[in-house]
Amino acid sequence: MQFQRTIEERAAAPRRLIAENRAGDLEVVGEDREDVLVTALVTVEAENARAGQQRLEAVRFPIAGSKDALVLGPPELPRDEPPLVQVLRHLGIARGTRIAIRIAVPPDVAVRAVQRAGSVRVTGIQAPVDIEVYAGSAQVSAAGDAVRVTTRLGSASLADVQGDAFVDSRAGRVLAEHVGGALKVEARRGTVIARDIGGAVDVDARGGKVVLEDVRGPARVRTRAGSVDWRGRVGAPVDIESRAGGLRLAVTPDSAFWIDAEARAGSVRSELPVDYLKKPDAKAPTVKLRAHAGAIRIVAI
Repeated sequence: MQFQRTIEERAAAPRRLIAENRAGDLEVVGEDREDVLVTALVTVEAENARAGQQRLEAVRFPIAGSKDALVLGPPELPRDEPPLVQVLRHLGIARGTRIAIRIAVPPDVAVRAVQRAGSVRVTGIQAPVDIEVYAGSAQVSAAGDAVRVTTRLGSASLADVQGDAFVDSRAGRVLAEHVGGALKVEARRGTVIARDIGGAVDVDARGGKVVLEDVRGPARVRTRAGSVDWRGRVGAPVDIESRAGGLRLAVTPDSAFWIDAEARAGSVRSELPVDYLKKPDAKAPTVKLRAHAGAIRIVAI
């Protein structure tokens, strides 16, 4: 049987919030307010109501604060959970007691969120955001400053970020859309997709496809095993290299650039119509493409 309890706490707004959960989802929301509101929904499993109540009361949610920082969690969980549950949680797999935490803060509070097993969602924060997830997804939206996301097992999603963004992903898809600043991605396994990026893009991918669309700054991409697909206007230097995978460059007719393409074990082919591109001048950027084992294609949008 499942039993639930809601914990609600308020605190003065700090300059920085540090929140950690290890047994459920974690959400941080920037709102038009002057304090911090913490709401935690605790769910436990027990054989009867008495045991359920005891397990609910055993859950503690530490809060320590000052003017500079407010530290929330990690939650203290019941000690009588089966050994397998404790082992799985240590490995980043949520089982047993679950705690869904929602924290509402003023938008100008910097946020660091740590998640052991579950999702993290941060939205509406106009100060720097730093997220670390061991097992689960990470989502950031409507961010007004720099964003840093580290995931060990799970996807990372960024949308509407005004500042620079950095993503370090060990295993999982990375999606970044509408980033006003620079974007840097280090991905070991999983697809990387970047759309509508205002600044420079730097991607190092060990295994997985890389898709870039509407990148307005310089772009550098390195992949060990995976194809690269570029789509949009070329207005800045592009440097793409793949050791095992093809390269496809789909460009708009208002692009003007010099091309330097080489495929060591594959073909290089342009499928652009005659007079499709603007004629490049001496200041036009260079597109450098290198495919060690794969073909290179340049096509029209």
